Amino acid sequence: MDGDLGELSSFQPASQFSLDLSILLSLDLDSNGDKAREAAEVTLLARLCAILDEYQEQSYLLDPHLEQLVKPIVERLRAHVNLPHANLSTRRVERLSRLLYFFTKVRGAKTILRLFPHQVSDLGILLDLFHDTPTLLSSTTWELRYILLLWFSLVAMLPFALGTTPGDRVKLIGMSFLASASKERDAAVALLARYYSRPDTDLLPFLASCETTFTESPLNPILSAGLLQTLCDVVKLSSPKSLLLVWPQLYHLLASCDTVKSLVGGAMMCRFRVKLAGRLALLLLPSLVGTEDTIVPEAVEVVLGELLEETHNRDTVVRWSAAKYLARIAERLPPSYSHQVVESLLDIFNEDQGALTEMDDRETALHGASLALAEFARRRQIPPDLIPLLLPCILRVKQGVFPHGIDLLRKIDFFTVGAKKRAFLDAAPVVAEHEEYRVPLVRHLIEVTLAHYDPEIRTLGAGALERILRLDAEGLVPALVGPQIAKLQLKDTSKLHGALLSLASLASATDLLPPTSSSSLKLQIFSAVSSLSPTSLSLPSRNLLLSSSLLALEKSATTSSIIQSENKSKLQGVIDRLVDFVGTSAKRANSIEGKRNGVEALSLLAPFAVNLPVLLDRLLDGFTDYTIDQRGDVGSWVRLATISAVGTEDLNQWRHITWASERVFPFLAVDEYRSTLLEGVVLGLTPHTNSGAFVDYALSLPTFPLSPSEPQWSLSQLFQDLVDLAKRSFASNRIFIPALNAVNTLLESGGLDELESDPRGGELLRQILLLATRSVAQVKSAPRLTSSLKTVILLLAFPSVAKPSASKVGLFLGHNLAWLRQSAAEELYTAAPWDGEAAIADAPTDELVELLAETSWSDAIETVRERSKEVVRLLERVFVENG
Repeated sequence: MDGDLGELSSFQPASQFSLDLSILLSLDLDSNGDKAREAAEVTLLARLCAILDEYQEQSYLLDPHLEQLVKPIVERLRAHVNLPHANLSTRRVERLSRLLYFFTKVRGAKTILRLFPHQVSDLGILLDLFHDTPTLLSSTTWELRYILLLWFSLVAMLPFALGTTPGDRVKLIGMSFLASASKERDAAVALLARYYSRPDTDLLPFLASCETTFTESPLNPILSAGLLQTLCDVVKLSSPKSLLLVWPQLYHLLASCDTVKSLVGGAMMCRFRVKLAGRLALLLLPSLVGTEDTIVPEAVEVVLGELLEETHNRDTVVRWSAAKYLARIAERLPPSYSHQVVESLLDIFNEDQGALTEMDDRETALHGASLALAEFARRRQIPPDLIPLLLPCILRVKQGVFPHGIDLLRKIDFFTVGAKKRAFLDAAPVVAEHEEYRVPLVRHLIEVTLAHYDPEIRTLGAGALERILRLDAEGLVPALVGPQIAKLQLKDTSKLHGALLSLASLASATDLLPPTSSSSLKLQIFSAVSSLSPTSLSLPSRNLLLSSSLLALEKSATTSSIIQSENKSKLQGVIDRLVDFVGTSAKRANSIEGKRNGVEALSLLAPFAVNLPVLLDRLLDGFTDYTIDQRGDVGSWVRLATISAVGTEDLNQWRHITWASERVFPFLAVDEYRSTLLEGVVLGLTPHTNSGAFVDYALSLPTFPLSPSEPQWSLSQLFQDLVDLAKRSFASNRIFIPALNAVNTLLESGGLDELESDPRGGELLRQILLLATRSVAQVKSAPRLTSSLKTVILLLAFPSVAKPSASKVGLFLGHNLAWLRQSAAEELYTAAPWDGEAAIADAPTDELVELLAETSWSDAIETVRERSKEVVRLLERVFVENG
């Protein structure tokens, strides 16, 4: 199972996402569709949200595509809400709002908010929308209100005179949502904080409102929490000069917050109070590093004492905030005072354990002190004379709380556990090397992880289980086989899938047992899985269950288990299902991992097949699998499994591309093999593989046939075949992009210069230029646009096509996608084609370089497009007419 699941490396579904999104954006937002259309739209939205959810842990991969995905949604909603008597209660408006909310959930509201419009005229739109807030509350969804309030918070920052009446309305709108326990409150906090941080706004009425709310009886806990959060953000966003004018009132409110904290409680309330205290203390201290002459106000001393107390708080988020503000404040204190703060933290390590009521209190105090000292160390604030006292304390804590704590911390850092795959497949087995953790980890994997609702988590859990079982197969495996076989009677798809995966892991781990025990356990597993009720395989996620069944069969298959008389009668049915599973029928595998498992299982059962020719045909089909996803050439898993199945040479040698190419590439010279083989070659040239072998082979060929009367395989013929392959596959990114990348690889190699010595070669270069730039304005696929751009830049080095290539650069510099414009400018600047042989001597190089470097290519398209035309005009002057 190693390598089955790779980390995401790009936003692979960008093209399909844009296509689906365009459907939602094209609908009439003032109405709802009929029942059938409604169901289709709901399904479409669910698919888009599910795609975004997949990128929750690696949301930065969305960044290159955010502008083209988010801006159209925002502009569509803006245009709709600006219509007279716009209907905001339709389900289509709800769906667009929900999708926009999902973007903020996955990538963060701050990042998405940058793509919102922020013009002075937007203030009027938003004030009109919130004119009747009760109606808005009753007729719209919370997602729409959340998005509108976020937009409002951005507009409230614009530097224009707001005026008294609009300002009062902004305050009323923000306060009306501040008392709601929902996401709308977060957006209302942002709105009020940005409004009150404006230099033309009087902060005193807001502080008075906070004072009233914090001291009234009975206390309104939700409103109090919202006001405290707003107060924190106001202090963060406002200028220090304006805050110092009202500092006494702010400090007085800090005392009032104690009452709120004691009555309301909760980690967030404590955290906001810690943040407010820390930020107020920083206002009274110099912005630079403190010296011995720095005067420490009494209020700062009080805050420091409170922050030291909060390092004992039971909630981690509170301890962490206290730790960060302790270090930030100490950085501005006199060195002697900062020394005392560090000593106070070290004293926590030496406190009498009896002074703390419970072990949990002891651990939280030590954890808080450790966090604070880590922040001090990060800022280089640990006094040198205290370092000898610090290290023993830290080591004692780490060793005292967890067995083998130091060893585990050394092996398992955030990088290791930050990604799911590493956490399961690397971190868990390392922890299990210590016996104290092994059985609890196995129990958790079997009872919790392998029953998880997410199939990816279940698969990772099975991988971790197998690695842990191998640490003590004899002590763990025999006792687990029976209970896991019993779970095969379950009808819950998730639990059944988990049980099958666990049996595959157990079967694999039995290889470490004595032969007799191993054979016996594998026979039990094989018999149980091959006897699995057909109704079980008709449950939802049938392919998922079938794939895991095949994996369990493949891991547990032995000659003795197969020839058992009770298994023979069921064997042919399994083989028939496998033949369909690895083929192209409706019953085929829906994942590349499943197909690979099917090929491996089928190869084991081949000797017992009744219809061997059909089985072999299906196996050989595996050689044509060139599936590619974000992990690269995953089809190679099937091809390698097929090579192993048919027994051709040493599989390890075929993993080496240079060795393999020596045997494969020469077959390109054979007409009968060329078309299919060339497609396989270009699909195999992924960003994750070395193309050196392909280039070496191509450059070993003669540039043109030596004699027209004696046709010979040549470099020009290879280039022509690549061009033809790209033409045939123009509508298929799966093949067109790799074909174009193969062309780019040859163009970069420097071995195609001789092509221009013959008119046929110049014609080939012109053909590939036209292919690369055809319909560029309509293309949405980022990989395709990137490859096309690279082709055009590389062709600038060839005199016969330099000038027409220069004219095509404008397609990319003036494209609607900002990231592509930026990439085009960078590629052109880096390539510096004006220094090549195709350029004239007195080219306007300096002017061109300056224009490329000083233009902000991510600005509005209207601004950039004129600059792109100027670049093209200058670039065309660089090259002489040729060919």
